[in-house]
Amino acid sequence: MPGKQTFDMNTLDVAIVGAGAAGIGMALTLAKLPGIRFAVLEGGRIGESFRRWPEQTRFITPSFHSNPFGLADLNAVNESSSPAIFTGAEHPSGTQYANYLAYIAEAHALPVAGACKVQQVTQAPGGGFVLRTGQGEVYTRFLIWGTGEYQFPDLNPFPGAQACPHYAQVLNWADFAAPRYTVIGGYESGVDAAVQLVRLGRCVRLLARKST
Repeated sequence: MPGKQTFDMNTLDVAIVGAGAAGIGMALTLAKLPGIRFAVLEGGRIGESFRRWPEQTRFITPSFHSNPFGLADLNAVNESSSPAIFTGAEHPSGTQYANYLAYIAEAHALPVAGACKVQQVTQAPGGGFVLRTGQGEVYTRFLIWGTGEYQFPDLNPFPGAQACPHYAQVLNWADFAAPRYTVIGGYESGVDAAVQLVRLGRCVRLLARKST
């Protein structure tokens, strides 16, 4: 995994915050452009959000090696790699995918600063942004925010939401031992929660805003 790095003021053209799929994918794109000074600033480890997935969670979108046919793996962050080949799984776990991202970052020598949490962002007087991080201040002309919602979920979307766990707070569905559960939300995480609980023999009611 790329080592811990520090950056002086006025050194970056582009700062990418977050070393997940979006951040690593954007870094791969910038690496193809000559003369662009960029870095990925990550508060934890590469793929940190994926590493925090519940133990049973898997990618819904299947990974499969289709590069010989001119098509990228649907879960890949660049055209030439395949999570299916790296992980040996059609539906990778969060940890497997995070390790794939770390491998890609290392293989392409991407400038990733781990343990570099962005604490504050302000606009610079002459344009650009000043980022206050745990490793000092960083100046960048352009800023790309790629932290995602999983690490920073909205825990109070409606009155009373604080009384029940958010999907992002679940470590292992086996810890949910009650016989009946109500899951609120009909998108990927809500349906996955319902599926995992049903597999454990729980009775589940899924509440969705829309039938789709």
